[in-house]
Amino acid sequence: IIDTAIRISSLKNTYDKFDNLVRSENFFIDINDKIKKEKIKTTVYYQNSKQKEKEFTTFLLADDLLIGDYKIFHENGKVQVSGKLFDPYEVGINKYVGNLKDGEWKWYDNNGNLEYTEKYKVQVVYWDNGNIKFIYSLFFDDSKNVWLKHGRFYRYDSDGFPSSDVLIYKWGVLEDED
Repeated sequence: IIDTAIRISSLKNTYDKFDNLVRSENFFIDINDKIKKEKIKTTVYYQNSKQKEKEFTTFLLADDLLIGDYKIFHENGKVQVSGKLFDPYEVGINKYVGNLKDGEWKWYDNNGNLEYTEKYKVQVVYWDNGNIKFIYSLFFDDSKNVWLKHGRFYRYDSDGFPSSDVLIYKWGVLEDED
C-alpha cells in the first residue's frame, strides 16, 4: 500500500553476488511538501538477512544529506534508534541542508525497551532582506534547562548563497575548523 501523500516514481533494489537484497531505494515526491522535488527513501539490510538495518531519506542529488524519518534496527528487528531529521522541502526552504536532528529522538535496547530520549529543534535565522542567514540544530540539555547548538551549522550570505564551509558544534562548543 502506498501512502496517498507520496507518489512513488521508481524503485531500485541492489543485490549482492548471492542474490541477497542489500538495499532498496524508493524515488518519490511528497505531495504534502511545500517544495515538490524528488527524494530517495532508502532501506539497508543486514548482510545475508532480510532484516532491515536502517531506513533513511535523502535528497535526490545530495545523498549524503539525511532528511525526514530515520531509524536504525537491532539485528533482531527491534528499533534501536528512531528520530526525524529536518526536511527543508516540508517547510518551503529550497536549500540542500541535512543531518539536522529535529524533534524527539529515542534509543532502545535489544528488547525494545526505551533507554533514553533526546530533544532537538532546528533554528532558521533570516537576514533583514528575508534571505536565510543560518540553519542549525539545537539540543536540549535537561540538566541545565538550556538549548545548545549541536551538529551542522549552515551559513548563507545576504544574497542567499551558502558559505563554502559548514560549521560543526558539539554540545554548544564550536569544533576546530580545518
